Amino acid sequence: MHHKESRATLGGKLSAVLVAAGSSVGLGNIWRFPYVAGDNGGGAFLIIYILCVLLLGLPLMIAEFSVGRASHLNAVGAYRKLNRRWSFLGYNGVLAAFLILGFYFVVSGWTAEYMVHSATGEIARYSTAEEYKNLFETFISNPWRPVLYTCLFVLATHFVIALGVQKGIERSAKILMPLLFVILIILSVHSLLMPGGEAGLKFLFAPDFSKVTPTTVLVALGQAFFSLSIGIGTMVTYASYFKPDTNLRHTALNVTILDTLVAVLAGVVIFPAVFSVGIEPSSGPSLVFITLPSIFNDMPLSMVWSSVFFLLLVVAALTSTISLHEVVTVYLHEEWHLSRKTAAWLTTAATAALASLASLSLGVLSGWTICGLSLFDSLDFLTANILLPAGGFFTCVFVGWKLDRQILRDQITNNGELKFRIYGVFIFLLRYVCPAVLLLIFLFLMPLAQYIPMACLAGVLVVVSYNMSEWRTFRALMKNPRSDVAVLLVTFLLTVIIDLTVAIEVGLVLACLLFMRRVMETTDISVIRNEIDPGKESDLESHEEHLIIPRGVEVYEIDGPYFFGIANKFEEQMVQLGDHAQVRIIRMRKVPFIDSTGIHNLTNLCRISQQENTRIILSGVNPKVHEVLHKAGFYSLLGEENICPNINAALRRAKEIVQDPQEK
Repeated sequence: MHHKESRATLGGKLSAVLVAAGSSVGLGNIWRFPYVAGDNGGGAFLIIYILCVLLLGLPLMIAEFSVGRASHLNAVGAYRKLNRRWSFLGYNGVLAAFLILGFYFVVSGWTAEYMVHSATGEIARYSTAEEYKNLFETFISNPWRPVLYTCLFVLATHFVIALGVQKGIERSAKILMPLLFVILIILSVHSLLMPGGEAGLKFLFAPDFSKVTPTTVLVALGQAFFSLSIGIGTMVTYASYFKPDTNLRHTALNVTILDTLVAVLAGVVIFPAVFSVGIEPSSGPSLVFITLPSIFNDMPLSMVWSSVFFLLLVVAALTSTISLHEVVTVYLHEEWHLSRKTAAWLTTAATAALASLASLSLGVLSGWTICGLSLFDSLDFLTANILLPAGGFFTCVFVGWKLDRQILRDQITNNGELKFRIYGVFIFLLRYVCPAVLLLIFLFLMPLAQYIPMACLAGVLVVVSYNMSEWRTFRALMKNPRSDVAVLLVTFLLTVIIDLTVAIEVGLVLACLLFMRRVMETTDISVIRNEIDPGKESDLESHEEHLIIPRGVEVYEIDGPYFFGIANKFEEQMVQLGDHAQVRIIRMRKVPFIDSTGIHNLTNLCRISQQENTRIILSGVNPKVHEVLHKAGFYSLLGEENICPNINAALRRAKEIVQDPQEK
């Protein structure tokens, strides 16, 4: 099934920017960035975040764009097409996108709930921060309301995905992204006009590096990847819809600028408002859903501003869920060969189920924890701090070191039409700076690995193992001969049940035994007692019609290696013949080698034959076998005169023995 020919493309350069920006801009910018910045020192965190975006995020986005457009396939298919061994990067992206949707839909449902209640005036009935806290906690712990809004948001995302790339994703981006910026600008202006708002701006832009810790760097890195949608396959997927004339560098730069601008504007909206009423900015995730509603309530036209703000969150959330949903949908469509409609519904059902469990983990299922974290928090931690940076690290390695350099250059320069003066700098960042920073951070902060939810990590291992198993190859091997299948299954089961080393040892022994069996089957010993066709049998050119075998002479033809596996075939053949010949000619022209057991068997054969008054003549021994027999002292037993270069000479010698009684 070829998808490339019928694959949809985005309308133009602006569409490419808006669609990619829609993937990047989301709750990560508006919901997550403010509280993360508040927890990590404000301005200092912003500087580290921007550095992570420029030095790590931008080169990686260009790299993922290059992979996507070069392949015109989904995340898994893209890496498989460029280098099959690196297809696990695609699986990592698809898994990360799926897991992010698991908690992202939950938060999106919260925004939809709050937008509805803001528009109806229900939120305005409360007056204190404590009341809003109780409202929020009561809401998220409710067994059905958060799940209902989560599922509604899932269906809204599904509706856009079902319309397709152009009518759904592209058209929604052209509407939602301008709307998002309009709302952000309106709220920013309103927030800046609030009394005491300059303190919020100072907190956001004035760095305090005393609060910077290694954890701050990790969080900034995770936020950069989370916000830019790096390492989750969205940029690879969306780039596969780009036209050939799309400037990947400009698109990546524009997306990065827009994404960072939205995050900064979100801070401008939130922090002045927070400081104007004297509230601690590091309020955690509850900042948006507990602190801000109480602030809006004290403003004139509180219903309007609250509704507009949560509409902003809904729009931002929808642009991101669309992109994440598309990653999984197009993977199922192209790799599982499902129709796009079926793939979309399957993704919708699976993410809705995971999101429902994540939502319930904050309420009725709160007692069910994974390494001390709820399912909701586990998904957030695993994706933002593990899967996304890991995906980014291996993307650096793949694009920087493994991807064909000409493919990368062609994509970045549009086959030489565009100039890229800092190509060397880009490669240097991609090869050395990006992976080094990512690796050092992980090594320095390795104790945090204990917080990785084991269930989620198991999911990662399952996907990686599935990819490494190459089940299609396994299935093909099952069609091989039964002996090979037996070795395969025994080795596989021993690996799973006992140990890999034991499995290899047993598998090697079985393979050796089967090899010897096959060699035995290929080695044949035939007996000729009447005549030989020289055109077929003789190792010398002969114009005679037939070579007559004298009475009392047997000719044995060995075809194949003479080793211990066929050593007893002579005895079997002689037992079948019954009587004893006067002369036995053993033709060895087709014997490539002989081992020690073969020499021993041949020696015993000569001795037994001598006891039976039967002479042995060797014919057509090749130089290698001749040398082995000579060194073994075999010829002293047989006699040099009974070593003949060909069958003609051997038959003449046999006649001499049969006719001359003294020869016996």
